[in-house]
Amino acid sequence: MPLDTSIERPKHVKAELVFDLDIFLDQDLLKDPHKGYRALQQKAPEIFYTCRNGGHWVVTRFDTMASILRDAEHFSSKELTIPKSNSDNVMLPLNLDPPEHAGYRAALMKHVNRKFVDALEPELRMRANELINEVITAGECDFSERLGAAFPVSVFMDFMAMPRERFEEFR
Repeated sequence: MPLDTSIERPKHVKAELVFDLDIFLDQDLLKDPHKGYRALQQKAPEIFYTCRNGGHWVVTRFDTMASILRDAEHFSSKELTIPKSNSDNVMLPLNLDPPEHAGYRAALMKHVNRKFVDALEPELRMRANELINEVITAGECDFSERLGAAFPVSVFMDFMAMPRERFEEFR
């Protein structure tokens, strides 16, 4: 895809690190996200900047992404939305960097350790099957929306004893 020259790149971003991608409109990603991201890995740099959607960085390799996520000194979790929300609302603990997030993480970890999650397996399988049955009934789905997004959100809502009928409102 040729670079859209009507979108200006920030001065601090080197020209060779710019790749034109709109994560919301890219036809390969819309058609099949898994194949689309695989194709992106083959044609885009490992780390690149796109001026689309307010401008943001994209990382296409797992190892690099894992390193970035562990490097709070150079990378922050304060802004996670694309495009940037510029909101004063803070999603706890997601938008907190170390050491601010430590207390929240400690409180949550006792509820998401292996033993705790293993005990939830029957309920998790049941919820996954409910979502799959909804897809079967519908005869089609956008996987990332109906399963990829719905499953973790609905599991969290169940965990927090939130009514499922408020799913869209909570999400």
